Amino acid sequence: MDWTSAAALATSSKATTSARIASGTAAIGNVRSGIMLEYAANTNTVGGTSAGLRNIISGNGTQAIGIWQSSGNIIQGNFIGTQHNGSGSLGNGGTGIHIYNGSGNSIGGATAAAANVIAFNGARGPSYGGYGVAIAEESGASVGNLIRRNSIFSNGLLGIHLFNWGCFFCAPYNDPGDADSGPNNLQNFPVLAGASSSGGSIAITGTLNSTPNAAFTLDFYASPALDESGFGQGKNVPWLDGPDDRCGGQ
Repeated sequence: MDWTSAAALATSSKATTSARIASGTAAIGNVRSGIMLEYAANTNTVGGTSAGLRNIISGNGTQAIGIWQSSGNIIQGNFIGTQHNGSGSLGNGGTGIHIYNGSGNSIGGATAAAANVIAFNGARGPSYGGYGVAIAEESGASVGNLIRRNSIFSNGLLGIHLFNWGCFFCAPYNDPGDADSGPNNLQNFPVLAGASSSGGSIAITGTLNSTPNAAFTLDFYASPALDESGFGQGKNVPWLDGPDDRCGGQ
C-alpha cells in the first residue's frame, strides 16, 4: 500500500470536510436535540430580530428545538434545518420545533425580522417525526403558543401539527364551532375557496369556522408547489391581513 498516497487522501478528505464546515454546509449537530428547554425553563429567547443574533440549528439527530413543560419562550430569526444561507438543506432528523406541555411560547412574531426558516426536517420517526412545528400535550396544557410569519417548507410531514392523542397521525380536521380542546385548543384552520389576481391585487376567498364572536388574525402564505398532503406548508409570507372579526363563527 502506498502510505504517502493514503496520507494525502486523508489530508484531502479532512480539508474538504473542514471547508464544508467553515462554509456552513456540513452537519456537525448533536446526536439528539439541538436545544432543549425543559422543566420550567421559562422566558428564554433563542435568536433575535437581527442577523447577528441568528442561530443555525441543523444536522441534529432528532428535533432542533424542544420546549417541554416550559412557557413564555421566544424563538425568533433562526435557520432551523438549513445551511447558513437559509435555503440549502441540512435538516434535523426529527421535528424542527416540538412544544410539549408548554404554553405562551412564541415561534416567529409580528414582523419579518422575527421569522424563523424551518425546513428539511426529518420524516416519521423519532421525536414525533419530521414536522416543521409540532405541539402536543399530555398531563399538562399546551395553549396560547404563537406561530407567525415563519418560512416553513420541505419538511417530511406537515408544516404545523397540533397532536390529537385520539388519532395520532390523522390528518388535521375542523369541528363545528371549534369546541374541542387540546394543543392550542386544536384551533380550526381556514379553508381557502379560491384566489385571483387583478391589477396588482390578489383576492382570496374562504371561511374560518371557529369560536363564535371572536376576532382572528389571518396570515396568508405561498409556496412554489402544491403539498401532496393537501395541507400545504408556507414558504413565503407575501400577504398579511390584520384582525378581522368578519371571520368569527362563520
